[in-house]
Amino acid sequence: MRILIFFLIILLSGNAYSVDYVIFGKEVNITGYLSQEFAFSAHSDKKVELSPDGRFKYYDDPGLHSAYYTVYLDTTFWLTQEIHIRLINRLMGDHIYDMKQHNDSWRDRGFTRSRTPLHLEFTAYDVLREAYINYMSGNLVVRIGKQQLAWGQADGMRLCDIINPLDISRESLFRDSDEGYETTRIPLFLIRVDYTLGGRSFGPIEEPTIEVVVNPGDIRTPRIVDNSIWSPHDPLLPAGINVIVLDDRPDRQIDNTEWGIRLIANIWDTRVTFNFFRGYRNFWDGVVPTVRSVGFDPVTGTLIVKKIYPKINSYGITATREFYSFRKIFKGQINPILRLELLYQQDFLFNTTRFPSFDRREVDEKDVLTYMLGFDWPVKIKYINPEKNIFISGQFFHKHIFNYPDDYELQVGPYSDWIAREDMFYSTLLTRTSYFHDFLKPQILAVIDWTYGTWWLKPKVKFEIGNNWRPEIGAIFVFAGANDYRREFGHWADRDEVYVKMTYQL
Repeated sequence: MRILIFFLIILLSGNAYSVDYVIFGKEVNITGYLSQEFAFSAHSDKKVELSPDGRFKYYDDPGLHSAYYTVYLDTTFWLTQEIHIRLINRLMGDHIYDMKQHNDSWRDRGFTRSRTPLHLEFTAYDVLREAYINYMSGNLVVRIGKQQLAWGQADGMRLCDIINPLDISRESLFRDSDEGYETTRIPLFLIRVDYTLGGRSFGPIEEPTIEVVVNPGDIRTPRIVDNSIWSPHDPLLPAGINVIVLDDRPDRQIDNTEWGIRLIANIWDTRVTFNFFRGYRNFWDGVVPTVRSVGFDPVTGTLIVKKIYPKINSYGITATREFYSFRKIFKGQINPILRLELLYQQDFLFNTTRFPSFDRREVDEKDVLTYMLGFDWPVKIKYINPEKNIFISGQFFHKHIFNYPDDYELQVGPYSDWIAREDMFYSTLLTRTSYFHDFLKPQILAVIDWTYGTWWLKPKVKFEIGNNWRPEIGAIFVFAGANDYRREFGHWADRDEVYVKMTYQL
């Protein structure tokens, strides 16, 4: 099957970025790519303690630890000038489960148990990644079907981008956080309606747009595969305690509908959006769920917990504005773009340091405010690149928890050692440029957690060879202390990697 798809793509590709056909008098546009990626562990072999009684676990395997392949086909059928159908098919898998199926180290560490979900994603839901019908008429746009919708614009960390959960089973939060999460969002069946009051203004408000989105019960959670090289660290349990986790995820039914509304407008030359979304809370950054104790077996020392999926209200604001005065000050440089993103969430659920307990508060609801201030600025630095601009994007994040308790602390997941502080601070820096007429494209993303002093780095270099070949070399490095393994970025401090990737693009 994979060989057949490979030759199909090669035959269709020619020497262009896309292929256009006319079938039964209707225009059909096809784009896509075929890629193969190999990643190698770039750290010393480490074991992590699971409990005070000396149990431990390895979370990676030395040497080659993944061999992803992807076949991606994006097809648009234009039924009329107003109506088109878009189908995005993706076949993805990991050859490492064939290559290491007889490897003693791989098998002893339990990674063979993640073969089923990661070796080959071949279910109808996985392969048909997106499928929707789009209707455009005048100022009205209606899109119905399986799709992804991004309301946020932050790099490296998600803020207002809360509608689609993330697939973090491969490279976790790092895989395409520098590319906008296009390949790691989990598409959902959504109904999206946009109406623009074109040519109208209301004082300083110009051309407002109203967008309504409804998820009629396609409820899915962030995808985390246990016993894979990218699964988060297990909780640090007291000696002699085992845990059974029950998952009472909301069913995919109309009674569990999520919905949201967004207002978009230009106000005093600033692009502004006001967002509201009522839906089920995804995990904190898609990693750790909140749980509640529901039972304990003293004979076996087993604690029974249940994952909690509350519905919460989320209010967001984004603003983008060009800073016009910079061009005069810096003699012709392109003006920077200033960005603001803000998210206020009501009754966000946390575990507490009192967990587990049947008579004390082990779960707490708190309002959380997170905002980001950032800028995008293509600048000319002749000493670094005399021909092309260097794109620089910097961001500062502040997360505040209201009414933080005085007599206990909030945890992001039970026994994680990841305490959610009253105030948490982050910053990111993304830079990229190109050399030799876009043949060589280096890029680097750095994300720092100032609260815990952990940070991560993702450098990479892309090459453009002709119209079709796109080799890439990159790495993921996570820097955290010895006591940070169950905190935010520290979860993956023992899984640094260097990767090479070859992509053939239509």
